[in-house]
Amino acid sequence: MEISKVTKNNEEGERVETIEEILAKLEKVKYIQGLIFWSRYVPKQIEQLCSVENMKKSDVTKTGKHHSGFPNSAFMRKCEVGDWVNYLTPEMAEGGKKLIQEKFAQSDCYFEVN
Repeated sequence: MEISKVTKNNEEGERVETIEEILAKLEKVKYIQGLIFWSRYVPKQIEQLCSVENMKKSDVTKTGKHHSGFPNSAFMRKCEVGDWVNYLTPEMAEGGKKLIQEKFAQSDCYFEVN
């Protein structure tokens, strides 16, 4: 169930929005929920805090446990394209694909799922 491309239909056709484009837009935003971005580097800091690499290094991930009893580290993957096959059965992948298609059916966005 590799999500290889996220596109948005618009007048110009299909388009993939990159993290860099999103960050550029975020830097232009002056107020978000009443908060002011005091630094032009705040969006970059947000990106870094939310990165998979940062989450993997977190003490919570390394030592914490989920309420199910599993260590939090069990929920971290390699985050490599195609790595999902090591974690999901074909049935799980098909269920995820159907769920994505269902949830985005009424939107102007779609996911190409391989």
